[in-house]
Amino acid sequence: MDIVFYFFRTRPIIRPEISVSFSEDGVHLSRLNSSTSFNGFSFEMCLSYSVRGTTDQHSFRILLGLDADKSTPRALFDMEGAPSKLELTVNLTKQQAHCRIWTAVMRDLNQIQDKLSPIPVRVSVSLIEDEGFLPAGKVTPYLETPNQYWEEQIPVFYECINNGTCAPDLTLQVESNTDSMYMGDSDEVSINVTVTNSADEAFGAKLYVYIPESFELSSFKSIRAESSITCELLAPMETVVSCNIGNPLPSMMTTKFTLSFDVNDVPGHTETLLLNLTTNSTKMEEASTLMDNNHTVTIRLIPKVEVEMGGFSNVKRLVYKERENDDGDYSHEQEVGAEIVHSYWVKNKGPAVIGDATLRVSWPMRTEDDEYLLYLAELRITGDGECYVDPDDLNPDSLQLNYYPYDSYVSHRKEFNGSETDYSDIFTRRRRDTGVGDALSETLFSPTERPLNKNAYDANCFEGYAGCVNIVCNITNFSKNSGNVVLTIRSRLYTKTVQNPESRPWNIVSSASFTINRLPYVAQPANLSSKSQKLSLWVTPKTRNLIHSVPLWAIILSVALGNLLMICLIFCLWKVGFFKRNRVRRMHELLDEDGDEKNGKGMEIVHVSHDCQVNRVE
Repeated sequence: MDIVFYFFRTRPIIRPEISVSFSEDGVHLSRLNSSTSFNGFSFEMCLSYSVRGTTDQHSFRILLGLDADKSTPRALFDMEGAPSKLELTVNLTKQQAHCRIWTAVMRDLNQIQDKLSPIPVRVSVSLIEDEGFLPAGKVTPYLETPNQYWEEQIPVFYECINNGTCAPDLTLQVESNTDSMYMGDSDEVSINVTVTNSADEAFGAKLYVYIPESFELSSFKSIRAESSITCELLAPMETVVSCNIGNPLPSMMTTKFTLSFDVNDVPGHTETLLLNLTTNSTKMEEASTLMDNNHTVTIRLIPKVEVEMGGFSNVKRLVYKERENDDGDYSHEQEVGAEIVHSYWVKNKGPAVIGDATLRVSWPMRTEDDEYLLYLAELRITGDGECYVDPDDLNPDSLQLNYYPYDSYVSHRKEFNGSETDYSDIFTRRRRDTGVGDALSETLFSPTERPLNKNAYDANCFEGYAGCVNIVCNITNFSKNSGNVVLTIRSRLYTKTVQNPESRPWNIVSSASFTINRLPYVAQPANLSSKSQKLSLWVTPKTRNLIHSVPLWAIILSVALGNLLMICLIFCLWKVGFFKRNRVRRMHELLDEDGDEKNGKGMEIVHVSHDCQVNRVE
């Protein structure tokens, strides 16, 4: 049996010894400018090692680091490039130490956030060995270190305003350009923001604004700031605005800026809108100073709506032709009489949307004796509206109606400008275009010798006439941008009814009222507005004289007074000598007296007689 022996050699162990010593007792940070005093420290790093069973010389790689745990180290090596880490190679002989003094400088005070914790100096060592250069039978030594690195710390001393914490103290003040808005309106909201730091530097100082969904950030502008201010919406929420207001925001410093928001459609689902603002920094404030870091802007939402209402008709005064042997048996609407068109329009001037409203028209359909007056032929309404009328009142005799395109009724909307406008020519053109001209021929005035009875029949729906019928239109979702709601009522004057043996005219009046029932909001105005309008038609028979006769006594009295006035005028003129013509004789007398004295000789006077003969006077 063969016996095998294995011989294992252990690797030599190298034990490095590292020391770091500081020349100062600590780093003293000052609020003074760094150019007036040195702000830094020096330290000495020494490296030696002990070993057994290997060569007496070895190469080491040394890595030095300042404030290595900070993403932005507070201290930097005082050399070109100002690094915070250094790597160097050292060849050492056993039992001999390698020492070197290093100098570090501090960053500018405004760039140092942590002014309290000590600054560590970290040293790590690794062995550099090339196995190809080892003597025969030698193995690579092992570097034994108690930890991954050696570290010594130098304390930091700073004159903090908040002793022991060096915490900032931010104060937030906000002013808004408005405290109320109207529901459904488009508006702009601007807030002036003032942030003051009354304690130590605030690093990473920010302002957060939590805005409603209807708000959109339009602009921001610095009023007073040491550094530039940037604001942006935080995605994906888009309801939080983040503003960088200083890194750092220095001690005892105030920054002011303005934020502007566009509100395209002020909501109505709540009675208030809130803008919550808060400011903070990466350095936590003391709990006792956090109360003034928040502010809430409250904007009251007010429901408000204004409407405008008007009306127009195709004719205001009408002279009709009396008919003989009219049995009233009609089959077509043109046989009834002249066409009368009344249109009522409503405009929503905003700012609110009208959720539900009622347009009610009282129409003089019949007389008090239940005979047709303005025969209701057709209704048209624009916008989101529906109209209701008793079927017995809309073309109750089922007459054949003229067909007018719908556009002919609503074309006037393009010409409507929200003020009083004469629309009579629009309806006149429509009749000419459709070939219906005989109805308007009845409106021509043709006075005759027969007198007119002044006592008119009054069919005034505005005053509650008994023969009026109701037309009710429900209007929904009526906004200021949806155009005008126009209700057009087309009818025919029932000539058979209006003509009468007493020669009395007719005063026919339709009326309309617009009432807002509710707004689509949680709050309603104290008084929902309502409007009313009326349109009149004066109807006169053509066979009656429209010119009132003048009594004979009035004519005689007028002539006598005129003659008396003329006599008085002539007498007054005679008394003042108006009719005495002595101006030529007086001129001769003046010339005889003064002519020789002024001119040195007599003046020649020429008389021209009526027969054109010239007589000279010396």
